[in-house]
Amino acid sequence: MTVLNPDECDSEATKCEQAYEPHYQTIPGEDQVQIYQEMVKNPENRFTTSFVAQATTIKDNRLLPQGWTPEGPPGFAADPTWGPRFIDATTPKGDVLDDELFLDGSGSDVVTYQMAIPEEEIDGGSVQATLYYQSIPPFYLMQRFTTADGPNAQRLHYMASRLNVEDTPIADWKLPVGSAISAIDGDATTN
Repeated sequence: MTVLNPDECDSEATKCEQAYEPHYQTIPGEDQVQIYQEMVKNPENRFTTSFVAQATTIKDNRLLPQGWTPEGPPGFAADPTWGPRFIDATTPKGDVLDDELFLDGSGSDVVTYQMAIPEEEIDGGSVQATLYYQSIPPFYLMQRFTTADGPNAQRLHYMASRLNVEDTPIADWKLPVGSAISAIDGDATTN
C-alpha cells in the first residue's frame, strides 16, 4: 500500500506525488477512503496524467456501467471487430480484480467500513459516509500546470484558476452524490 499521511505532504505535494489509495473492500480506518479512479505511471515509473506518457496502469477501479464485467458488456468480447481491440482499455486493473461485488455487472460496489468506535460514542452515536463525484482531481490540474507547456495548458490554467465554485453544488471541486448515516447500537456495530 502506498498511502501517506496527508499531514506529511509539503505544499508542492512532491513528497506525496507517488501516494495513492488502493482499492478497498473493507476500510478499517478513518484516514482511508475509497477512490474510484485510474492511476497510471510513465516509462520513468512516476504517476502521470499525460495521455501520451502512459506506460503502466497501477489501478483502474472506475465504476463500470451496469451490465459490464471485465469482459465488457454482454457479447462485447466475442465481437471480432470491437472486442479484441478495446477490451483491455475497459478492463479494471489492480486490487479491484479480487472484488467480486465490483465485477458482478451491477455497475456498483460495496465497501464495508470497519472501525473502532470510542466507548463514549457507542450508545446514541452515529456514523456517516458520503459519496462524492470529482471529475478533475486536484493532482490532475497540478500536474498539468507544472509539466505541460503550450497554449492548451495555459488556457486550462486560466479557466481553472478563475472558476469560482464557492457556494455552488461543486464547492471544493466535488459534487456530493449520496450519503448514508447509521446509528451505532450497544454492540458497537452499525446497520
